[in-house]
Amino acid sequence: EWLERHENLLNTPSSPSASTIPDSLFVPYLSQEKQLFFYPSDTRLSARYIGGKVAIICDSTLTISSNTYLDGCIVAAQAIVVEEGFRGRFQAFARQSIAVEDGAKLLYPSVLFVNGSDNASIRIGPDCFLCGTFILNGKDYQTTHLQVGLATILEGVVYNSGTTEL
Repeated sequence: EWLERHENLLNTPSSPSASTIPDSLFVPYLSQEKQLFFYPSDTRLSARYIGGKVAIICDSTLTISSNTYLDGCIVAAQAIVVEEGFRGRFQAFARQSIAVEDGAKLLYPSVLFVNGSDNASIRIGPDCFLCGTFILNGKDYQTTHLQVGLATILEGVVYNSGTTEL
């Protein structure tokens, strides 16, 4: 059921009402309201505070800059890049790859989930701290790869259907 919801999120068609995310956006978790933002091409989130019941979907690569704070929202894309020095908590769903650059801190309950690609990968740079759930489920054992950099701490559950490099 969880996987079906993830696939449905990535297959959501472009909404004509999708707009630019404001500099600061928080939708309370207990609210009936929710916000969905769709980007059809490469997108970079920069200088934003985004929290609560917010989903950001990108048809291509979504880059999250270090001066953006995500608090409990969902991001989904073909590929996701978390830039060096980022700090926050969010749930990331990708079809191809997720890259977490040096010194990033993903706080509990963060999720990194990659599913479905022939060359699925999660790459975590050195000196990172990640707390949550990390799932890498590629189609081919030999081309599915989890790479964890030096002095990186992972707390939580890790599942990888391919190879792991520590």
